[in-house]
Amino acid sequence: MVKKILLNNQEFTFTENDLPILIHGAHKAGSSLFTITLISKLCMHGSKILFFSGYEMAKDEFRAQVEDIDTDKVEIIKRGDEYDFLKTIENIKDIDERVLLIKNVELLGEKAHLKFKDKTKLVISGDIEKCSFKEELLNIPYRTIILFSDLSNYSKVIPYELQQYEGYIWGSKKGVVKIDVRW
Repeated sequence: MVKKILLNNQEFTFTENDLPILIHGAHKAGSSLFTITLISKLCMHGSKILFFSGYEMAKDEFRAQVEDIDTDKVEIIKRGDEYDFLKTIENIKDIDERVLLIKNVELLGEKAHLKFKDKTKLVISGDIEKCSFKEELLNIPYRTIILFSDLSNYSKVIPYELQQYEGYIWGSKKGVVKIDVRW
């Protein structure tokens, strides 16, 4: 079952109009579950998805939240490595119709960045501090930015201390986002 996303303690639904989205979080900050819930919600509302994650746990969580995955709408890149990512991006016919989720972006290199940097249906998530192409990544014109932890040398600064699993969002809305833990 898809979890609920809260913005300032009110249920909130992201749409493709919020894309591209950048989500940054250090290890254990809560950005991973949030990212999977966001992409699950987009999928449940009809978006076609191309799903990349470096780790099986994220894929398993996505499958658990979406339950009945329509294989025409969702393509999950099998292995979480750059080779499979590049091969899939080059061979998928309807890439521009799909929301491209890049979870664990820090596992990819500059070749991958060159393939996705101009996409508009994009959700980038990971520990941006560990990304080898951090500066280039931050130059993408995002409509929505969500920080679960501080990001050094970046124009957006979290205005106050957040609890674990909370992020701060800038975009069409501003405030604190989190997953409703009652679900």
